[in-house]
Amino acid sequence: IHGLVVTFLGFASEDDKYATGRVDYAFAPNCDIIGQVREARAHSDIVICSVHWGVEFVPHPAADEEALGRAIIDAGADLVLGHHPHVVRRVERYKRGLIAYSLGNFVFDMLWNPALRTGLVLRVTLSRQGIERFATELVWIGDDYQPRQMSHAQTAAASLAFESLQRRPDWVSE
Repeated sequence: IHGLVVTFLGFASEDDKYATGRVDYAFAPNCDIIGQVREARAHSDIVICSVHWGVEFVPHPAADEEALGRAIIDAGADLVLGHHPHVVRRVERYKRGLIAYSLGNFVFDMLWNPALRTGLVLRVTLSRQGIERFATELVWIGDDYQPRQMSHAQTAAASLAFESLQRRPDWVSE
């Protein structure tokens, strides 16, 4: 892209409870995430990792998720995109990279709770130096399961809630 070699890696650290038979994706206990990121960095200008991790519906990452996200950046990734909890989690600037612990839902059918109807759009400008800049926008999942811009009132309330997620609570554990 624009003369830069970009590698996109995907990993899962949560079992697919619906899959039967052999798992054909990079499952964290059975693959060397850090080694694969280092290998990708050796041949790429930009490395992006998508990680399926975390406990569903819990708004803060566990200490082991934080450690893994940072280790992935330390190994050479520029951007870590977390998903699986179905709720928006904080975005952390770490060294030259960025970790989005969970982007929440985007096109989804979990309409029974406002937190599950919220998604995070992340706009990132990447270069050989890492993350140049980023911006976030919260979106609302409508009754038709499609994301849309929030109303002014929704944006104010959701932004306040998202801001509170940026601080790591003392009770976060494994």
